[in-house]
Amino acid sequence: LVMGTHAIARLEVDRDACARAVSGEILATDETYRRVREGQPFRTAYRAVAQEVSAGVEMPEIPASELLAARSHAGGAGDPDLLSAIDRAADDWRARVESSRTHFESCVQALIDGGPGP
Repeated sequence: LVMGTHAIARLEVDRDACARAVSGEILATDETYRRVREGQPFRTAYRAVAQEVSAGVEMPEIPASELLAARSHAGGAGDPDLLSAIDRAADDWRARVESSRTHFESCVQALIDGGPGP
């Protein structure tokens, strides 16, 4: 757990690598939904996009703001409260680590003292 704390604290996002990764077939779902919004039946749009992906056709680029706006559900990448949720999860994780550390240290102390554990 201690190593996890150190590793997580040093994580960094490579924004360029992330931007490069948002292309190709990863955008197939977005392209399908775009076609549905334009009036195509879902199955027609899905099959057409699947054929294009299989044939190596590049999906159209979608601005990051549009991608994030389409993912604004709770926990999604575009969720405006996502960072708060991450902070809350990190705080909860730190509290659990501290509780485990305290319990472990009391067990070690009980072993040293020769008495019953906690």
